Order: sequence, then C-alpha cells, then structure tokens
Amino acid sequence: MNSTQFPVGAVVVAVDGSEEASRAVSWAARDAQLEGRPLAVVHVGGNQATGPPVLADAIAVAHEQDPELDVHARSATGQPAEVLVELSERAHLLVLGSRGLGGVRSRVLGSVSMAVAAHAVCPVVICRPTDEPFAKTALVVGADGSEDSLPVIEFAFRQAELRQMPLHVVHCYADASTRHWRRSTPVDKDGLRLMLAESVAGMADKFPDVTVTLRLDNDTVAEALNRGMRPWEMVVVGRRRVSDPHRERPGTAADVLTHSDSPVAIVPELGTTAPEPHQRGASRKEPS
Repeated sequence: MNSTQFPVGAVVVAVDGSEEASRAVSWAARDAQLEGRPLAVVHVGGNQATGPPVLADAIAVAHEQDPELDVHARSATGQPAEVLVELSERAHLLVLGSRGLGGVRSRVLGSVSMAVAAHAVCPVVICRPTDEPFAKTALVVGADGSEDSLPVIEFAFRQAELRQMPLHVVHCYADASTRHWRRSTPVDKDGLRLMLAESVAGMADKFPDVTVTLRLDNDTVAEALNRGMRPWEMVVVGRRRVSDPHRERPGTAADVLTHSDSPVAIVPELGTTAPEPHQRGASRKEPS
C-alpha cells in the first residue's frame, strides 16, 4: 500500500471487522476529534472481498463519535506489520485493537502488535478491552528522567491536556532482577524525586493546565503502571531503539501491554526512528 494515499499527520487505525478493532476505531476517532486531525482507516490483509463492508462499518463507528470527522478509508494487501509500519512514517498516531491482526490473545502479546509497536515511526496505541472505555479519571506515564524520554513525557502531557485530566508521572527505581533482593546501598529517594521533578519541569510550564502527580515506585514498570486508578484513561510508556530490525524488542512495553486493562501508548524515545512532530504533519488546531 502506498502510504501517500492517506493525509500526512492523520490518526491511523487498523480494522479487521472484529469487536476489538471497532473499539479501536471509537478510540481513534475520539483522539482525532480532540486533536483536530483526519482519521485514516485501513483494512490490511485477509480476504480483500471483505474490505469494503469492514471499512464501511468502521466509517460508521467513527461518525458516531463525530459526524463531521474527516475520515479516509483504504484496503491494503501485504504483511499487516509491514504495511502498518510503512503507514506510521506519515502518521501522527497509529491505533490497534487488542485482538485481531495478531494482537493480544489470552494475555500474550502477538507478533503483529509487538512488531508494529517495536518498529513504528510514530507513537502506537493499543486499545485494551474495558467495560467503560471512556469513563476514566487520569493518565499515567513511566519516566526514567533521561533526555531521551522527553518525547514520551510530552506525549503524555499533551494527551492529558486534550482530555482535561490529571497526569501521574511514575519513576520505578527497581526492576525484576533487583526488587526481591536487599540492595547493597540505600536508595537516594530525595535525589530521585528531584530528578523526576526536573525532568517534567519544562512540560509543566508548557502545559500549565495539567495537574501533575509525581511518584516513586519500588516495583517493575509494568506492575507500577498497571495499578492505582485502574483502568486508566491511558498508560504511556517509552520505547528504545531496536538494534536488530528483524526482531521485536521484549521488555517494558510488552510487559505493560500484557498486563494492562487500559489503552497503552508506546512512544519512541529520542534515538529511535521517530521524526520531529512537524515532520509527521501539523494538526489543524494549535496547542493552547
């Protein structure tokens, strides 16, 4: 599929006729509405004869969210992960359901979803099933305090601003290999709190209307982000560079996705293939 068939900077959502994909369309349509961006719906692989009715249903779902939403729809042949990663080069955001297209099944992350999340140029949101998809009260983001993670923090602040919801910023100072063992040196929690506060100071100035809570957690990232005010409006986590382009990177993002009952956003950190935001197309609404 030629990615130029969709407008630059669109919110792109993959559909396959499943209930999970329909949920992803609703989520993507709401996000496109909030951001003032077009929505691009793509049906990838499978029986192409089913493409037109699947796309028609998706368009109807999107217009239930916003009758005035600018929706573009296309079918595509090829490997789903490859097609979606190609589309991510021009997209603002890529949205997938938690099943369908090889997604999350029985709490195990499937190959297509992980490949897309690992290699997409833009942020990827995977919508996990919940009983009340939009009845949430806050967002949560994992932060390591590094400069590379700034795009992750900014994405979370921007989403919190759009949704007019508070943001919880969590720094985990233990991982699966250390949290069950006594540390040889004490943790400098005051230093970690200062680091965390400094890492979000610029974002707090840029998004002054977002109420921010900072938290240290002596647990794995997946466990820390997937508890609290569950289900969250969104769980945001960063993605580092994948050294081998033919392999998916396991670890934090996969762990968070596997255990989450909230939509999960996986945002490329600095040093990955992600371009600057203006290279993916500006939104029709300027940030306030």
